[in-house]
Amino acid sequence: MNEEILNIKKIFQEAFRLYKESLSLLMSLGLIYTIIIEFGQVVFQNLPSQSPGLLFLMNMFVSAFVSIALVYVASEIYQGKEIDLNKVFVIVKGKYWNYVTVSIAFLVVVVSGILFFVVPGAYFGTIFIFADLLVILENKIFVEAFKRSADLVRGHFLKVFLFSLVTACFLFIPNAMGALRFNGLNVGRIFQMCLMVFIIPYITMAQVGLYYQMKEN
Repeated sequence: MNEEILNIKKIFQEAFRLYKESLSLLMSLGLIYTIIIEFGQVVFQNLPSQSPGLLFLMNMFVSAFVSIALVYVASEIYQGKEIDLNKVFVIVKGKYWNYVTVSIAFLVVVVSGILFFVVPGAYFGTIFIFADLLVILENKIFVEAFKRSADLVRGHFLKVFLFSLVTACFLFIPNAMGALRFNGLNVGRIFQMCLMVFIIPYITMAQVGLYYQMKEN
């Protein structure tokens, strides 16, 4: 258990080191991602029919462009390659629909599992954690992405589960701050946006780092 915790710590430390080396590019992508999510919130608030599911789908369809770019860029950084922005746009265009389809399927599987006493949701969320990444990193399509993810996690379930808990904690921080107000001003929302600019690229870097570690094993 202690060894697994140390390994997870090293993954996040390495992700942070690489993040600092490509700070301007990754934070730019993080800023674009955050602006897209905020724009989705504004549009959603003006719709006649509002539901959390609809908002999530709106954000997913639009933010997927940046998510794909982040995964590809993170992978290039880990491999020590120069970032070709023209190639980034080509990758985003070519992988978009497959990525969105896999992401929605992942969500459905995890949420369905959570509804059945939580444990199945945590299990599926862990073994399929790489499904969307594999669309970009290994050109997997739908079922292949889920099978490959399960293969990568096999024998390392605890390590990947602990990684998922840490990333959930990172995401909880800005979400928890979103409700803070000061003199009627929603300062929490401002802090939330600022944190997301940093956190989303950092989590992506860490997840890609975990993928390469699992791949080597």
